[in-house]
Amino acid sequence: MVARGRAPIDSIWMRPRWLPVLLTLLLPATLGFVMVLIGLRSREPYGHLVVWVTPFLCGMGSGFASVVLIPKRGFGFRLLLSALSACATLTALLLVGADGAICLAILAPVAIGSAIFGALFGILIAELVLPDARRQAWLLVASVGVVIALMFAPPGRATGHRTVRTELIIDAPIERVWDAVIAFSPIEAEPAWFFRLGIAYPTHAQIDGEGVGAVRTCHFSTGAFVEPITVWDPPAELSFDVVQQPRPMNEISLWQIHPEHLDSAVRSRRGQFLLEPLSDGRTRLIGTTWIEIFPDPEFYFGAITEYLVHRIHERVLRHIQASAEGEPRSARAARGQDPVVQEPRELDLPVQDSPGDHSPRDEG
Repeated sequence: MVARGRAPIDSIWMRPRWLPVLLTLLLPATLGFVMVLIGLRSREPYGHLVVWVTPFLCGMGSGFASVVLIPKRGFGFRLLLSALSACATLTALLLVGADGAICLAILAPVAIGSAIFGALFGILIAELVLPDARRQAWLLVASVGVVIALMFAPPGRATGHRTVRTELIIDAPIERVWDAVIAFSPIEAEPAWFFRLGIAYPTHAQIDGEGVGAVRTCHFSTGAFVEPITVWDPPAELSFDVVQQPRPMNEISLWQIHPEHLDSAVRSRRGQFLLEPLSDGRTRLIGTTWIEIFPDPEFYFGAITEYLVHRIHERVLRHIQASAEGEPRSARAARGQDPVVQEPRELDLPVQDSPGDHSPRDEG
């Protein structure tokens, strides 16, 4: 007999009904963990295998297993298990140091969404084929074929070319703004919270020489960009190529890591400052960066990258504004002069074209 008021030894955590739930949760997560490890060491770390295929297949497996192992559970619970399975995979990758918290947090919405989408297929397949043994055999053969096809299928467009442009109206004549552009003193403003987490942000810059052929070095919190000057047209335009760039972030991890995919995920190809005099004596300053984005899906990672590049532009342009106007930040804030973000546009020409073949002035 069991004493009144005490839980039996086979409490809720020991009952057999929790074993199917754990299997439905952990088996797909384990498979996903192994597949992502393989994908992160491939030539395209954040390609279709890691971002799309693995979460989809794991979600499909979780959905199918939930119908087989826990048939009395509802539809929403099965989808929840697939999402939790994807989260378990991401957590395991963080714990073993395969990737850092920032990259995994960025990947999480896509991975969880793909897992839920896969679970829908898994549940549908299970409901259709379980009553028929012959259908089950055909399903096994087809599933193996689908897995092989998805794993070795060629990826889609792996590179996205984007132009990120930010502008600011400065209450100073164009000559003074030009001087502030080429004489870039250290930025003393506090970086935004996401920069403090580890994402690279600009600190200061210097130019060695003058005119075309001079070299601009833009220092970030993680290293320096090396930028040979390609257009020196005072006080209207300063353009440059990017031949070297630092890592885009210092990852958050339990271990000292630097994931290799960070070195090739985003490439900055060239940059430009355009200065336009206004009729009232003020100056419009436009900062533009041309970038390549390699992770897939490009539209998702591209949107995040654009936002961060805009915030980098904003930090630089505000500093130039402070230097050119020579007044306290509180006075500038009172006037409400904030950078205006322009809509990004796709590049029409391949990146390998020389800057002379695609004049940045034509972008305006």
